[in-house]
Amino acid sequence: MSEALAKAAELEKKAREIMAEAEAKVAALEAEMLKLKAEERKNAIDEIADRMISLAIPLEAVEKAFRKKAAKAKFDAAPPKKFPPKFRGPNGETWTGTGRKPGWIKDLEASGKSLDDFLIEGAK
Repeated sequence: MSEALAKAAELEKKAREIMAEAEAKVAALEAEMLKLKAEERKNAIDEIADRMISLAIPLEAVEKAFRKKAAKAKFDAAPPKKFPPKFRGPNGETWTGTGRKPGWIKDLEASGKSLDDFLIEGAK
């Protein structure tokens, strides 16, 4: 039994060594990746500055365009608002009360029913 325990301990030690080597390699690769990204970013900035100079583009124009694009990106990234249903039809259909009236509401109103008849209790 002690031989099996010794073998298990030896395997565990080897596994830890392999894991430590792998972690060191991952850390080295991550550091290299950060270095390459920083270099790529610096090169991109240099290219942009050279292009701006060659085209006589003032920094203010770029700042204005950047703010505009950043605001649009922020707006585009916002998820659409969800509204809870305000009205429920006789067949379980629902409507939030925003936007165009659905066909089932129009049909019910045409038959003389009121929207208030289909208001969900507690809906604001």
